[in-house]
Amino acid sequence: MKHRISGIGKGLLSIVLVSSMVFGASALATEAKYEVTAEKQSIGLEGVENCRQLGGYPAADGKTVKQGLVLRTGELAKATDADILKLKETYHLGVIVDFREQDVIDMAPDPAIDGVKAIHVPVMDEELKEKSKNITAANNEDYVKTLVGVIESGSYNLENMYVNIVNTDAGKAGFAKFFRELLENEEGRAILYHCSYGKDRTGIASVLFLSAMGVDEEIIIEDFALTNTFLAKKIGYMQEECKKLTDNAETVERIADMIGVPVYAMENMIRYMNENYGSVYGYITGALGVTEAEIAQLRSMYLE
Repeated sequence: MKHRISGIGKGLLSIVLVSSMVFGASALATEAKYEVTAEKQSIGLEGVENCRQLGGYPAADGKTVKQGLVLRTGELAKATDADILKLKETYHLGVIVDFREQDVIDMAPDPAIDGVKAIHVPVMDEELKEKSKNITAANNEDYVKTLVGVIESGSYNLENMYVNIVNTDAGKAGFAKFFRELLENEEGRAILYHCSYGKDRTGIASVLFLSAMGVDEEIIIEDFALTNTFLAKKIGYMQEECKKLTDNAETVERIADMIGVPVYAMENMIRYMNENYGSVYGYITGALGVTEAEIAQLRSMYLE
């Protein structure tokens, strides 16, 4: 895409260029934007989807999130022996937080890992559970057909899908419990949290954690959107399968939002928190009951 520079813009650009020559490039380097990439965040597990860590992001007080302490993934049911060894020996895993519903866990349980505490923390109320069940109940053969039907019926509100989790008592209780686990985590050991695909409930938890750490909102959104990079092959495949059932371009686009993540839905969630709690930070302290002292404790634990 070509960008035009107005007369005023050219003038400002000249000032910036002259300033950089006079004062040195270091003045501009401090303003360089942090680049969020899949390569930096991946933890490279073989049998686990969308597996990554939240380390390296610039945070409050000039610090950064510690590398390899906070891990986010899809379900662990297909984790290989090598994956489990890596989680234990490389990341010194101490806690697994599972956001899935019990019936889903029963179908694809996480492997038991010696010395690792497993915590079940559901975040969906009964209405959301029922809607989710209608989608996940379809077997692989009917899955695309089910998604197309859900999209074209308009019964699933993608725009407010995250708002409809965080504004419920179940969501608030679940994410408050998540913060308790972060606070109680043993020093030097990683905490891993996940749902089925590591994208929606896990994505919300990541936005909350990074906001508590004082990470810039733009970086938080870019980290959230990395799911679409990690799941790119699956998204592409499902869109091609969708095209066999419908020629509706909007439906095909929506399939991508359901298999990956709709960034606009997360932006809506953040907007909801800004309007009702002043900020995401305000939601954490107001709706979840995390105190300022606990935020300071979390930052001492997870920032460096």
